[in-house]
Amino acid sequence: MIGSVQGGGSGPTVGVNHGTVAGTILAGNATGLADVVLDPSLIPLELGLTVDDEPVGGFTGRGWLVEKIDVRIAQVAARPVGGYVLVEAEAGLGKSALATYLAFSPTRRWPAHFSRQSTSPEAARANLAAQITYVHTPADSPDRSGGLPGNYTDPAWFAQRLMTIQAQRRARGEVSPLVILIDGLDEAPTPSAGEVAFGLPRTLPPGVVVVATTRPGHPLPLGARVERIDVTGQANLDDLREHVTFRARSDRALTGQLAATQVTPEAFTRGLLAAAGGVWIYALLVMDQVRDGDLRADRLDALPAGLAGYYSQNLRRIRELNPDRWDGVVLPLLGTLAAVTEPVTSTTLALWSGNLPLGPVQDVLDGPLRPFLAHTREDREAADPTGWYRLRHQSLRDFLTGRETGHEDHTVVQQSARCAHATRQAHARILACITPAPDQADLRRWDDASSYALAHLTYHAAAAGELDRLGLDPGFLLWTPLPSLLRTRNTVTDLQARRAIAARELMGSINALARDEQLRWLHVWAVKYRSTALAAACAARFPPDAPHADGAIWRGAPHTQLHGHTRWVSAVGTWTRPDGTTLLVTAGDDEVVRLWDPHTLH
Repeated sequence: MIGSVQGGGSGPTVGVNHGTVAGTILAGNATGLADVVLDPSLIPLELGLTVDDEPVGGFTGRGWLVEKIDVRIAQVAARPVGGYVLVEAEAGLGKSALATYLAFSPTRRWPAHFSRQSTSPEAARANLAAQITYVHTPADSPDRSGGLPGNYTDPAWFAQRLMTIQAQRRARGEVSPLVILIDGLDEAPTPSAGEVAFGLPRTLPPGVVVVATTRPGHPLPLGARVERIDVTGQANLDDLREHVTFRARSDRALTGQLAATQVTPEAFTRGLLAAAGGVWIYALLVMDQVRDGDLRADRLDALPAGLAGYYSQNLRRIRELNPDRWDGVVLPLLGTLAAVTEPVTSTTLALWSGNLPLGPVQDVLDGPLRPFLAHTREDREAADPTGWYRLRHQSLRDFLTGRETGHEDHTVVQQSARCAHATRQAHARILACITPAPDQADLRRWDDASSYALAHLTYHAAAAGELDRLGLDPGFLLWTPLPSLLRTRNTVTDLQARRAIAARELMGSINALARDEQLRWLHVWAVKYRSTALAAACAARFPPDAPHADGAIWRGAPHTQLHGHTRWVSAVGTWTRPDGTTLLVTAGDDEVVRLWDPHTLH
């Protein structure tokens, strides 16, 4: 691979020869850095950390953990290669608040990606690459003004970009670590065995440290330094006590409710800590309910144990208070909130929940569901000044998608299962709303679909069980991003649709092809892979006199890209185990030798 040249249909073409950048050529429309950056400025507001003009002025505690993280960063940065520092904790222990504090701390300001912004590996890497470039390259650097190459979604490109920027920093005499922050490593699509979530490099350049938060039970990068938050640990309990005490004395609305029920801040803190059991999101939700008058401060002893029980109890209460709206408004709305993957307006929620009247939807959002939602308002001149809504915490999405199957209380399990059914229905409604309508020729104009559809339609189709149908639509296959299609194809059961998706995979990148060429090559690969339904659908779109393939002499199996090396692969071979099985062996310029099982490709 030494001396080869990589380039897409537009953007920079980079020649590599022993790691030396040969040149940058711009051709056509390139994706710019600003196009892929995800603005995190609203996250402190969503998490309730903003006080006056200070984004994280409401963050308290965790000083002991921040010190440990800084020590771990220094240790990893001193090693011959970079590495990962992970903060591991169960759901609801304040991992996102900690990550937000680190991202907005004036002394850090690390490039950061939050999974609540996007769980797409391609979007995450592009977001980080753009931020790293802005932060760690001089203002007059061509890297800041140039566009991204056509292959910028490739994990290997991100690894190379990271290596190049760090080498430039070292050449300028910068010895401080290059730190990257990721919140919610566990929320990324499950990586292949041995790989890192979000397609991050397994091996990082010297001086590069990734600080990430994650739940337990998920694959960890090899050699990662892990700091764990114990829900019942004294440090966690002390931090939570400090935060509750701070809120009980400084939040005027909360102190007013305490005074109205003759509960002292000290008694409120003791009662809430006993109910929360060290789970921060539980305590935060209860404080907001008390603050808003939805829960009396002298009734904390009636709260159930655990987040699942708490959510179940509140949904039962909402149903009892809104019996006429539960089935027609509240439940469809909950399902839609669980299904959407980014903040949406109340107008959109009303439409996607079944074209409901906006008034009742707004009443529910700003009424009984208010404590469980993150709400950011727009200015009065905006098209929808009511703002944007999303679920406040991933633990509620877990409940609404039916993941509480092992709970000891069967009523909690039943409630979660009913909500999961509503969520599946919501996926189907959303899919119908964001799918372009067919034209007079019964063809869908996929290029007219919204940006939300481009990013998430394949996910909704898979969740709704509709990917089998869409997988036979040539326009859909050529329009939807290939990585998202491959991540969801395990939901496809129809043989013809599976072959159609495999044919699209074999095409690889199509950015450099004109639309008619894309369709022609999809037709050829459909014939090669015996996807007769897709081949016929492609041929039906050809002009009457256009040639088409009736057959192909090809007995190969689909190829795939093996991601793992962070630099060029310089040698490929095989090795036979003592048991007679054969492994593929690759060696790269990253000084790593990898063994691959040819059957699983892991």
